[in-house]
Order: sequence, then structure tokens, then C-alpha cells
Amino acid sequence: MGNLLRSKTADMSTILFIALRKDPRYQLLSTFRNRTAGILTDRFRLGDLLDLECFSWFEKRMLKELFGGDYSEVVGPGLRFTSKNGTWRRDDDTFDTKHVSILKILNRVAGHGEFPIGSVVCPGDTALVNALAAEWNRVFEEEVGEVGYEITEAMLTFIANGLTRRLGSSHPLDYTFVDVFMECLYEYDNELVRQFLHDEQLFSEDD
Repeated sequence: MGNLLRSKTADMSTILFIALRKDPRYQLLSTFRNRTAGILTDRFRLGDLLDLECFSWFEKRMLKELFGGDYSEVVGPGLRFTSKNGTWRRDDDTFDTKHVSILKILNRVAGHGEFPIGSVVCPGDTALVNALAAEWNRVFEEEVGEVGYEITEAMLTFIANGLTRRLGSSHPLDYTFVDVFMECLYEYDNELVRQFLHDEQLFSEDD
């Protein structure tokens, strides 16, 4: 529970902050939209969730804790839910953007024919990682208007190792797979930044 922070606002409403992505509550909420697509809108009540078969008994316990207490907001990295009179609403524009990007990448990679959606793939397959990275670059360039990553062997190996560490030796090519791929890509980006700062420090010390 150390990664859950509660905060009172000026009007005495209670906000729950989920600080860590590894928290089971965050992991459940981060798959929320994909699992309730076509079933729920962005507005829902706790009873609507408890009636769904896509959540396990244990997950429903967590949902009841999150949406059945005295919280007015539930917030995490890229996630935001707000409550008014017992009705909850998704307000996370950041997650909306990420959701669309994941679906674009998944559909485009599958469209090439080599890696169909739902097929069991090897997370450590650098050819698959290369295809995902290339489509991520395309989406990034379309949405931001800037050039994406230079795809190198070091990058492919780093991400493939991250995927294998998180997903094991085999996993369906699905929404979750691409979501984890993007997390590994951001970790690679952070590694590049750390390496750059390290090199800059060594350069300064040499001076």
C-alpha cells in the first residue's frame, strides 16, 4: 500500500494517486479500456463493472476498492478517473492518445501478414521488434511531425530482452504485447539519456 497516496482537495474530496506502474491496481486500470471496449462507455457506475464477466473475482475486489469508496478521483501515470454522484468518467487524454497509437501499431504490423493479431510470437524475436519499432516511428512522425528513433541492433536487443523478461518466451501478439513493447521502448529512451549524461560528465571531468 506504500505506492498509494491519498490527498484531500480544497473542497474535501479525496483523490487516490497510484504512483507505480507495477502496482496491480494500475495494471488493471491500464487495460480497462481495451477490456471494456464495446461494453461500457467512458461513463460508468461501480455496479456496471461488477456485472462484467471480463474481470475476475479478485479484479472485481480491486475495482470495488477503487470505485466504491469515498474517492472523487483515481489518478495514475497516464490515467485519470473522476466521480460525480456515483458515476465515474474517464478523463485521461494521455491514455486516449496511447490507446490509439497501440491500435495503429498493432494493426499495421499485422497488416504486413507475417505477424497476425492473436498469433503466438516470440517476444525476443528481433524481426518482430524491428517491425514494431518501424511502425512506432511511422505513427510518431504522423502525429508529431518529427523523425523517430534510429533503429539499431543495440536498440532491438534491448527491447527484445525487455519483452522476454516481462512476457516470457512466447505470448500472443495483442494489445498487451504492443503496450509492453512501448514501455520497453521508453526504457530504452531513458537508457540513452542516462548514457548521454554519463558521457557528458566524463567529458567535463577530462576538461
